[in-house]
This record gives sequence, structure tokens and C-alpha cells, in this order.
Amino acid sequence: MRTIVKDSFQNQNQMMNLERAKEIAGIAILTLIEKFMNQPTIFLEEKHLHNEFDRIIKDLLLTEQLPTHSKTKDGHDFPIVMNEYTTISKFKKEDSFQMVYEDDGHPGSIDYVMLDENWIQKNTYLTCVNKDEDSRKLTRKLSENPYLVSVEFKFLHFGKEYKSYDELQNSKEIFKETKESRLKKIKKEILEDACKQLHEIVPSPNVVYFNSELPLPEEETLGLLKEIKKTLDAKNLTLWYAQAGVSYRFKTEENFYHLKE
Repeated sequence: MRTIVKDSFQNQNQMMNLERAKEIAGIAILTLIEKFMNQPTIFLEEKHLHNEFDRIIKDLLLTEQLPTHSKTKDGHDFPIVMNEYTTISKFKKEDSFQMVYEDDGHPGSIDYVMLDENWIQKNTYLTCVNKDEDSRKLTRKLSENPYLVSVEFKFLHFGKEYKSYDELQNSKEIFKETKESRLKKIKKEILEDACKQLHEIVPSPNVVYFNSELPLPEEETLGLLKEIKKTLDAKNLTLWYAQAGVSYRFKTEENFYHLKE
């Protein structure tokens, strides 16, 4: 994997472009998924996934001698990779990020973004920080796009709710009752995070869903991802899914898998 990256990035001191950003983000996501598949029980909350992804992607940039920051128009260093970056658009969460608002609503945030160096360099530090509504309004008016790549994470993690599932005599009944509700929850959350990124017009948006709560059938999960992609009709959107967990709940090899659509 590292050899491929090095071969792809011969001109290591050039500015980060879209293809480089997509490849770096893709490798970082896959590396995180592989870590999760090998050691699912060390990830207890979504913030643990964030922490590991942050380490992975920044290590990749440093290893490949790619820029980690750029200069704003007024001469300040500004990071290219940002966590919990405020959206340019405004939304209402009650409509699941289906609509963009100008007068009403509030900005959301994206778990991780890789910003375009060209955008950083032609804007002030205040604009790049992106916490000021007047600056965001100007960015919207000019139809400027600050992004190269974005990543949203979701985590259906191990909890006490299904401890009765772990008792062999109850497992089939509990699974039958909860499978459909979990698939509906996953669909809703992926759609929300995908819509938010698509409304931001990110060139390469990603939703990465992790599940260590209870195993779901691979065929049905893959079908769900395909259905979402078809519904949104967004060819630039990449959906990822990974499931793994404690051995007494994820009992067979078939329960451990990851998907990309």
C-alpha cells in the first residue's frame, strides 16, 4: 500500500490536488477499517475512530512529504486537514439535511475535510476558520468551494441494550426483532451524512459506517448501500461499511466483513 502511494506521488512538494487528496483519504479510511477489523474491541465510541483516523491521515501526509498546512491571504498558517469543520451551507436537522436554507437554519459540521490550498491562499484567516456567518455568506454568494475531500463517520457501537442477545437461547429471536430496525437506522444516518456533504458540493464525499453492536448479513448491508447510491444518484460519493466485534457476539468469520460502494 505504501509503495503505491510513493509511486503515485513523485512530485512530493507540489500542492495537494484532488486526485492526491482522494487517494490519501482512501488509504487512510481503509487503514482505519483494517485496524477496526483486527481490533474492534478497542474502539468504544465514535471519537476513538476520529482519533485514530486523525493520526493515520496526518502520518500519511508527513511520510509522503505532502503539505499539512498552507498560508492564508493575510499570511497565517492554516491546516489542510480539519476535524469538525463548519459547513458553508445552513440546514435544519429535523429535515435530515434534505434542504439548504439562507435565512433560517444553522450550519452543520463535517467530521473531516481536506481543504483546497488554492482556496486557503486566496482567503483571509477569518474566512478559512469559517465560524463567521458574514464570511460564510460571502463564500456562498461567490459560489466558492473550499473542499477537496470530506469524510463523515458513524458508529453503531457495542452497548448494554443487546446483552440478552448474547445468551444463546435468545439470540435468534433478538436478532430477528432488531435486524430491520438497525438497517433502517443505518440507512437514515448514511443518507443524512451523504446529503450534508452533497449540498456542500464536496468533490469527493465519503460516509464510513462502523458496526460493532451486532452482526448484520453482508448481502442485505450491500443491498442497502447500493440502494442509497441509486437514490442519491451521486457518482462522486463513496460509501464504506465495516462490522466486527466481540467474539461471543460476532461468532463466525462471515460476521466480519467490510464493503465499499
